[in-house]
Amino acid sequence: MKKLKPDISANYGISHADMYQMYAYYKKYHTSEIWLLYPFYSDVAELKDLTFKVIQDEDQVVNVSIMFVDLEHYQESVSELFDRLSLNA
Repeated sequence: MKKLKPDISANYGISHADMYQMYAYYKKYHTSEIWLLYPFYSDVAELKDLTFKVIQDEDQVVNVSIMFVDLEHYQESVSELFDRLSLNA
């Protein structure tokens, strides 16, 4: 299981492999928004709404959002993610 860290100097524990995979999706599907899902645990509560911008080219910016799934309450987490997807559709 992948766990993030509440430490910006360690890139929050986001692996290069995860970001590279999201970059590949960005290029293939020409999207401007990427969501990375990680399991929720108490140490990352402060990262709940973490979003940052990645500048690809002078005129292309990708918004990367970190979202969490609470595995103990997964139905509520999935419902919340669905609501966020609906808002962005």
